[in-house]
Amino acid sequence: MIEIALQYRNGIYAPATLAEQDKAAAAHKPNQIIRGKLTECRSARSLRQLRLYWGSCNTVAENAFDPKLSSKEAVDWHTRVQLRFVDPDRVAVIGEKIIIQVRSIAFEKLKHPEMMTFMDRALGVHAGWLGVNKNELIRELQRRGYG
Repeated sequence: MIEIALQYRNGIYAPATLAEQDKAAAAHKPNQIIRGKLTECRSARSLRQLRLYWGSCNTVAENAFDPKLSSKEAVDWHTRVQLRFVDPDRVAVIGEKIIIQVRSIAFEKLKHPEMMTFMDRALGVHAGWLGVNKNELIRELQRRGYG
């Protein structure tokens, strides 16, 4: 038995890399029917997606007139709060202050569909803060090499 990574392309499962193809060719005859069990592999979230988000936070920090949005970290925090992306068990009221713990967007904490929804909403918020269209913001970020 061998274990290889397959990629679904054009309706066909094929070895994902040339090395995987060589490994499969060495173990099986041409046109041999084989039985296998397919499981989905989770890989780290796209670096492009992450750069796009942090590039957007940085762009807001550089161009927003609001002093509370003066750093990309502050923009990130305010974005998560505005989207109500907070941990409800981590909100506390101490005196007259409200302490809010935002949820993580780390890969192990957030599945791909949830991250896509978060990104779409976050870029909309950032575009609103900058007074531009979301698509214009994305094009500018890509032009600047963020995504």
